[in-house]
Amino acid sequence: MSQYKANKKKSLGLRILAAIGKTILILIETALLVAGALYCVMFVLCKGPSETARDKFVMSVRETSAIGFLADFFFTEEEIDAIEARENDVYIPPTDTSLVTIAAKEPEQQDQQEQTGPVADEWGLIDEDGDGIIVQEVHGSGYSGYMMVVLDPKRVIMGCVPASFGKHGYTVAEMVEHYGAVAGINAGGFYDPNGQGNGSIPDSL
Repeated sequence: MSQYKANKKKSLGLRILAAIGKTILILIETALLVAGALYCVMFVLCKGPSETARDKFVMSVRETSAIGFLADFFFTEEEIDAIEARENDVYIPPTDTSLVTIAAKEPEQQDQQEQTGPVADEWGLIDEDGDGIIVQEVHGSGYSGYMMVVLDPKRVIMGCVPASFGKHGYTVAEMVEHYGAVAGINAGGFYDPNGQGNGSIPDSL
């Protein structure tokens, strides 16, 4: 009887191991199929008839350190350099500042603000504490976040730290602390030839 129980327990253990093995095999096969499908899509983008799709693919993956290597699967370094050179040569006309208008407050609005406190601007935003900064929640399809409105554009700067050039870049928090700023966001790109994410030299807008 004890031998029967032992055999039964052994058989159950083997079935469990077999089920685990099949599950792992299915997961591996699925991952390989997905990887193969993605490779085919990238191959069509890179070697297909559309030069625009090819160039956009290369520029998109090269902007990130994590997946920049994908372009190397299909192109030589010389081909990638040529694509980047063409994309960077696109002429961007200067901003026409005459199109920007900032409406001045009417005297009646100023009197109203002095009497009743902050009033809404043309977009319905209110500077509650009078510090010249409005933080507004924004929501849309698939995203949510915050928008910071700085009423005086002279308070906005693009910061960089020359002392760190060629060594490592600052995080946003470190940059904010360095300048004693209220807040900060990422801006532009940096020179990162080896894709290590440790560049610090600004590159383009």
